[in-house]
Amino acid sequence: MTEAELIEAIMASSESAGYSISLYLTTVTAYLLVAYFVGASLDRLQTIIISVLFVVFALSFVAAVQVSLINMLSIGNELQEFRPDWLVLASTPFNLLCLVVDTGGVLVSLFFMWHIRHPKTA
Repeated sequence: MTEAELIEAIMASSESAGYSISLYLTTVTAYLLVAYFVGASLDRLQTIIISVLFVVFALSFVAAVQVSLINMLSIGNELQEFRPDWLVLASTPFNLLCLVVDTGGVLVSLFFMWHIRHPKTA
C-alpha cells in the first residue's frame, strides 16, 4: 500500500473506533437511565431481558472498538516504514486499557441496576 492509502486506512479505522465508542456510551447511558428511573418497578423477566440486550449490544460495541484499534495499530506499524518520525497513538497497552475500562463500565452498570432493584433498608 502507498503512504496515502495507509493514512486513509488509519483514518477510517479511527472514525470507526469513534463511532463505536459513541454507540457504546449511548448504550450505557440508556441502560443507566432505565435503571435509575424505572429499574425498581421492572419485574424479574423485564430486568433480565433489558440486561441481556444491554450486555450483548455494549460488548459488541466494545469488540468493534477493539477491532478498530487493532487495525490502527497494524496500519500504524506499516506507516512507520514511510514516516518513522510520526507518533502512532494506538498501542497494545492502550487497547487493553480501553478493553478494561469499557468492560468495567458494563459491569458497573449491571451493578447499578442490581443496587436500584435491591436497596438497603436501614
